[in-house]
Amino acid sequence: MDNIDLKIIEILKNNGRISNKKLSELIGLTPSSTLERVKKLEDKNIITGYSANLNYNELGFTTTALIQISLSKHNREIIDNFITHVIQLPQVTELYHISGQYDYMIKVYTKDNKELQQFLIEHLTSFKYINKTETLLVFEEKKTL
Repeated sequence: MDNIDLKIIEILKNNGRISNKKLSELIGLTPSSTLERVKKLEDKNIITGYSANLNYNELGFTTTALIQISLSKHNREIIDNFITHVIQLPQVTELYHISGQYDYMIKVYTKDNKELQQFLIEHLTSFKYINKTETLLVFEEKKTL
């Protein structure tokens, strides 16, 4: 990977909808060479996809929380079941396996604190192998990609 690839990544990270023609102008290559480089970055799994950044507040989700989760057991079946359970929940937008006192952290968006409470009771603490959770309310997001 060279400086041109790094520039392509930076541009696409900020604007995944940029046209190949405009991208090629910004990096100083022909459109065909640019497309070939982007394809190679995708094939190497460096660029894994393109998505829309959402303003959840404008969609009516005014409560954002980071929830740290500790599992009581750590065998493959329990971990796989936990992950399967969590990623299918529409409120969950991110899932991280972390180190430290907790095993996982999720990011959730809910309409309000009452819905967050309901989410915790119905979807998290009801999962058999969750030992404990800690919920951190997000007051303001400064940067999301």
